[in-house]
Amino acid sequence: MNSEIQDHSFTSKQLFDNKEIMSSISHIAAQINSTLKNQKIIVICVMKGALVFCGHLLPLLKVNINLDYVHASRYGDSTKGSKLNWISECHESLNGKSVLIVDDICDEGKTLNEIKNYCLERGANEVYTAVLINRAMRENKEITPDFVGINLDDMRFVFGFGIDRDGYGRNLPNLYATPN
Repeated sequence: MNSEIQDHSFTSKQLFDNKEIMSSISHIAAQINSTLKNQKIIVICVMKGALVFCGHLLPLLKVNINLDYVHASRYGDSTKGSKLNWISECHESLNGKSVLIVDDICDEGKTLNEIKNYCLERGANEVYTAVLINRAMRENKEITPDFVGINLDDMRFVFGFGIDRDGYGRNLPNLYATPN
């Protein structure tokens, strides 16, 4: 592991441990199962950050799913968002389908909103969104996620459990915030 990230995982504030994260994922799964029961849905994992979250969520879903992914990012190696960069679009047809977008974190909601609009433009009948972390922002968000694991007021940069810091830290089992 990158020594800088390892150092940050020890000096950063742990926000949520793995047990708390897994409990929030179980809660999201129960909500999705209740809302989307008896439906066939396409789950779209937003790479790379949502990979770990999606991997833990899928086995808990009791609906019929087809899995796909998009790789789109406003951050890249930066901690500041910019224009959405599409690296890979969906491979499945979304025409006439119900879609569940799974993303790691919703800050301003710009990325999630663009991906939702992308799905609707590709013919999806309905699009739901699930995020592990929904950050409270001071300004209005572009989208409110349908299913949320953790609501977070902390404005520091978050990493761990799939979310990176400078490309590292995705494999950490807990969620951390960088030092002030």
